[in-house]
Amino acid sequence: KVSVAATTGIIIFFAFGPGCIAWFIIAEIFPLYARDTAMSVGIFINWLANWFVAFTFPHLLEYTQPYTFLVFVGTAAFFLFFTIKYVPETKGLSVAKVTKEFASVPLPTKCCGS
Repeated sequence: KVSVAATTGIIIFFAFGPGCIAWFIIAEIFPLYARDTAMSVGIFINWLANWFVAFTFPHLLEYTQPYTFLVFVGTAAFFLFFTIKYVPETKGLSVAKVTKEFASVPLPTKCCGS
């Protein structure tokens, strides 16, 4: 069937395209001493997000019928904007240069309005 072939194609192209971007970002922006912890947290959040999408999809389909995927389009557009605005370009930079660049970024001293 066409739907099975299309779903398989999406999975394959996602795996070779945007699906692995998070792995590269984590590996590039964290120094070696923190990379294992960062990868663990990143993988956990990735799986949590996957579960959330799988859990909420039937409910979204029930309430929004023909517009179900607009929720995901909006989410993808938001994260595209976020990536363009806040994720730095690291192409051509060594791990040492990326680490030095992130070390110069001041961390917030207060959290959540306190």
